[in-house]
Order: sequence, then structure tokens, then C-alpha cells
Amino acid sequence: MAILFSITTNLSKPMSVPVDCFVSNMKNHWQSSLKNTSSPELENIWSKICETFNHKVENEFSPIWHVLQPPTGSGKTQGLVIYCSMLPEIIGALIVVRFKEQADMIASSINQIAGVKKAVSRHSDHLIPMEDLRDTQVLVITHKAYENSLDRFQHDLDWSWKNYITYRKSKRRLIVIDEALDLVRSSQVKLEDLNYVLGVIPQDVKDKHPYAILAFETAKQTLEKIHEISKKSPGPDRDKILSGGSHQKPFSELNDLRGDLRNYRWDKILNESHDDHENTRIRERLDRIIHDLTELFLNWNYFSKKGKFNTLNTASLIIPDGIEGAVVMDATAKQNLLWDLLSDKSVRIRTPKGARSYSNVDLYVSRTTQLGKQSMNLNGQSRSIQLFKELKRRISTDSQVLLVCHKDSEHWYSSQEHDFRNFEVTHWGAIDGKNDWQDFDTVVIAGIPYRDRVWANNTFMAIRGLQSNEWLQNSAKRAFGTTDDIQRGLQLSQIKVSILQAINRIRCRRVIDEYGNCKSSKIYLLIPHGDDGEEILDGIRTEMPMVRLHEWKFTWNDINSNDDRTNFKEAIIRLMENANSGKYTFSWFQERIFISRRQWSRIVKDIRDEHSLFAKKMMDAGVSYVSNGKGRGAKSYLEKLM
Repeated sequence: MAILFSITTNLSKPMSVPVDCFVSNMKNHWQSSLKNTSSPELENIWSKICETFNHKVENEFSPIWHVLQPPTGSGKTQGLVIYCSMLPEIIGALIVVRFKEQADMIASSINQIAGVKKAVSRHSDHLIPMEDLRDTQVLVITHKAYENSLDRFQHDLDWSWKNYITYRKSKRRLIVIDEALDLVRSSQVKLEDLNYVLGVIPQDVKDKHPYAILAFETAKQTLEKIHEISKKSPGPDRDKILSGGSHQKPFSELNDLRGDLRNYRWDKILNESHDDHENTRIRERLDRIIHDLTELFLNWNYFSKKGKFNTLNTASLIIPDGIEGAVVMDATAKQNLLWDLLSDKSVRIRTPKGARSYSNVDLYVSRTTQLGKQSMNLNGQSRSIQLFKELKRRISTDSQVLLVCHKDSEHWYSSQEHDFRNFEVTHWGAIDGKNDWQDFDTVVIAGIPYRDRVWANNTFMAIRGLQSNEWLQNSAKRAFGTTDDIQRGLQLSQIKVSILQAINRIRCRRVIDEYGNCKSSKIYLLIPHGDDGEEILDGIRTEMPMVRLHEWKFTWNDINSNDDRTNFKEAIIRLMENANSGKYTFSWFQERIFISRRQWSRIVKDIRDEHSLFAKKMMDAGVSYVSNGKGRGAKSYLEKLM
């Protein structure tokens, strides 16, 4: 009773943060500490941020997610820091951010401004016992930790999510997520995956788990039957619903099999060798396939032909029914159709206008074709050479240039010689939320991050429920709200969000005057011809008011690919930075960068010279050169450690 009395007494105290005090503190921090310029429009946004946080704090439980959409550069993350530094001690908060470094920075900033230790970050580099988290007023974790905890809580596998949201003897009243989460978990199994698992599992393990093996054989027979039918059909393979509900029986059996297989040394079983990297690679592949098959049996599933592969697919929303809603701070929420699908679980908070102007930003747009991953990777060498010649002609040598491309093309752009003051390359999936390039003045978007129809189908059905075969096969049946075809709409929505995130990594993100302007910035953007390209461009212009639009006449010539020389060292460095741990032979590099034996010999000589800059960069990437044996039987390769 004493504890209950104490809690009740404390809750009678003011729990929220006074809006006027918050805006005053935020303005002082914005101008004095960060050396930024304030404005009445920015202060209106800060007021809205504080009001939204207060609403969640003052309403003890609500399953509704509130989506704040202040524009990039308006201080949403700094506002979160100031708010948490002002929270009364009786109120607990959970903050969820993309990266471990961000978690550390936010926790440190809150403590520094508050003058006491209120916040702690928890992640794989800073592990804190779960039982100690309840005494931490402000806990900061990563997106991945939060997503995994929700997913596992929904499957009743562990209770880490409960530990995250508990402060002292009650729930944290405020959960804030910086940038949108990946709220949908997709699972996919190919016929090749099923054959692989059935081929490598020892017979004694199969005998021990007969129902799990039966699940694999059933899924295999289904895909084989579809494959045989498709060979006789003159038309294209069409997506088709296979199951509308769960099959609970194989669930525990598949989980037991999954656990057993983690204890085997697969390098010894399959290769008769001792190779920790290979063992990890095989174990993780088996684990992923069994996990995805389990999800297929627990949920609805459908067939789809993805490239040359016959696949079974399903997906689920990681938000369990009835859990506490969070505040999501998402600058691109207006362009993200995910929030339209979640309209029964979320509300977008209307953002005061006029805080940002992009009148100092020049947007150069070229309309061309074949901007997807496959085409950009296939023609990577030729296109990187062509684009660089164009950029050298248009961009001054005093510029700091960021180029964004597909991951498998990154090494081509990194290997190009340049005269810019600074030049960096990154890829889709490694850019959202980062501030590494906030002083760069130019960004180049070289390729479109398309999502396929399976991703769009999964996203829609995970949130809105299983649809019909007619919905899967006929675009005229996929209207949703004001969107004629929600499959296409989701794909374009994700492209717009990704491009806006990339553009706003450079200095156009930062406000420099009371009118919301930024420093002079340049954007070079390649978009597809036709309606898709125009819709992408409209979304960007909507989010970047007053941006100056210019036509940029540039197109690919994929015939000539040998009019320049590749810097193989830079290409190899970037390939290794992006590679998983493992062994990489000459033939692996030859397939990707067309390097000759003679050129490879020069690379090997340089990497073996421990005093060379190239050798140092490879060591920094965790890569070493290994040579075993002599003569024709010798084996050599580059090895990357974890």
C-alpha cells in the first residue's frame, strides 16, 4: 500500500513540461549552443513538438501513434533532448534512434543539459543488465532493438520489450521514435532454399524432427507443382494466394529444429574444414530459412515469381494489438503512404508552415532510363566514367560532393579520380538519419532505390489484411483512398522518402536565417521518364518549397566502357568495406571489377607492403592477404574478419 500511495501522490504533481519554458530553453540552446538562427515559424514548430509530447505524458495509456512531421533542419532531435532534460523525475521516457552513435550522443546531451545523469543508452557496445533499466529515467535504444523486442514479444519469445517500457513500478509515459521504424517483417522462401536445407541436414536430425521435415517437404512440393504448371502455361506467372491462415502444428517443431542446428559445426560437416566464418555463414543461412518457413506456416502466404525464382511469401506487422502508442518524428511522413495504411492506429500532427525555404538550392533534373539496381550494377564501370566526366564539367573543384548509388555500384564511383575538395560515396540503406555530410554543398543521386511488388504487397497485406487473387493480379482492383493503385503508390512513396533523406544529408538541412533558408546547395538527380519520374519530382518539390528547378540534359551511353582507367585499389577497398566476413579470391574480384592477373599481382604486392597506404586502409577494413601452399597447389585470397 505504501508504494501505491507514493505513486498516487507523485502523479498528482505536474507531469508535463510548460510549453513556454520549453520554447524559451530550446531557443536559447538553438542560438547559443548550436549557433543557429531562430524564427517565429521555428518556435511554432517547437511548441507543437512540446504539446505532442505533453499529450502522451498526460494520457497514461493510448494505443494511437502520433506522427510529428517537422521539416528537416527544424530541430526535432534537439527538441527531444531539451524536453527530456526538463522532464520531472517521476516521468520515464524511452527514445528509439537508428544508430548506436546517435543513442550515445542523445543520452550524453540530455545529461549535460540537465546537469544530472537522467539518460542511459543501451546497445550491443554498451550492454546494461535488463533488470537495471527500470531505474533509468530516460532510456535510449536503437531501432533494431525496439523492432526485435516487439517482434519477439508478439511471438511470446521474450520480455525485453516489457523491460524497455517500464520505469520504476510503472510504464514509461513517453515513447519517442526518431525516424520511422521498419514496422513490417517480411519472410520469403525459395525452392532453392528448401532444397538446400533438406540436402545439408544429417539424417539423424531429420529422424529427430519428422514434422519439421514434413513442413519443408510440403513447401517444396507446392513450389515444384507451381513450377511444373508454369512451364506449360503460355502467359506470365501470376501472384496467387496459397493459404489464408495459420498452421500451428509445425511451429514448435520448426523452432526445435532451428535450435538444434545452431549447435553443429557446419564447416566440418559440409567442407571437412575448420573455418569459423564459413560455419557462421551456413548456420545463419539455415537459421534464416527455418525462421521464414515458420512465419509462412503461422500466417497467410502467397506465391510470386521473383526474377527467375519461385517464392513463397508472407509478412506481419510487428506492432501487437493494444500496446502503447509512440510519438514518431518523421520529416518525410507526408510522402510516406505507410501512415495512410495505419490510419486506424496513427494520426499525423499538422505541422506549422513557413519554417523552411530552399530558395538557395538548385535542383538539376535529368530524365533517363534504366536507373534500377540491376541495370546500374551491370553497367557500373561505363556509367561511373560517363557520370564523372559530366560532374567534373559542371561542378567546381572547390565543392564537397556526396554521391548516392546502389551498394553493388559503390566501388565503381569510389574508384574514379576527381579534383573536388572533398568527395564521398555512400549507398542506399546506409544514409538515412546520418549527419556525416552536413557540410557538403552538393549531392548526386545516381540510381533509384526501387522496391519490388512483393515488398509492396507484403506491406499492404501485413497492415490491412490478406487480399484476393484479383487484387494481386489486377491493378484496377488495388485502389486505396485517393491512390489508384496502392502497390505502385507504395513503391513510389518509398522512392520519394529515400531520395528526400539522401538530399537532406548535405548542408541544405541547416537553417541559416530567420526566413528558413540554407546555404547555397546543389542537387543532381536522375529520374525515370514518364509519370513515375514526374510523381517523384512533385514529391521532392512539395517537401522543398521554393527549390530552383533546372533541366539537366544527360543520358547514358552503355556501348563504350573502356575510355578511362579504373583505380582498382579504391574499388577493392570499397568492395571490402561493404563485404561480409569471409574469404575473397581473385576470381571474385575479376567478376566485379574486371581486373587482370597482372593488375591483381600489383595489388597483392602493395597489400603485402605493410608500410603502404593501401595496406593500411585494408587493415582498417579488417582485411588481410592470405597465401597457403606453394606452386600450382597454392591458394591465396583476401580474408575479412568479423
